[in-house]
Amino acid sequence: MIRTPGLLSLGKTSSAVVATVDLLPTLVDLCGLKQPAGLSARSLRPQLSDHKAQGVKAALGLGSNGQRTIRTDRWRLIVDEKRERIELFDYETDPSETRNHAESNAAVVAQLMQQLK
Repeated sequence: MIRTPGLLSLGKTSSAVVATVDLLPTLVDLCGLKQPAGLSARSLRPQLSDHKAQGVKAALGLGSNGQRTIRTDRWRLIVDEKRERIELFDYETDPSETRNHAESNAAVVAQLMQQLK
């Protein structure tokens, strides 16, 4: 949760996909400082200013057991290479992640796998 004076969406929840690495550029931006060079993260000011603003990139994650994941506005791909398992969840039709959609969405899996690399 981030709160700062002067932003228009105080108290509103955003559905934008963001990552914890975005916190540093957000704090730097809100303090009016120059962004450090070489960051792949981005400021969350657009989402803080307008809670309806969407994210601009996917969020990547790495689990303690070696799983890798990528989350976009619509999809979450989880790759578990140890167990040779791929799971794909569709937040548009299955926000509770109850069905694996990987087999019926091979093109989406391929696209997200490429981004995950």
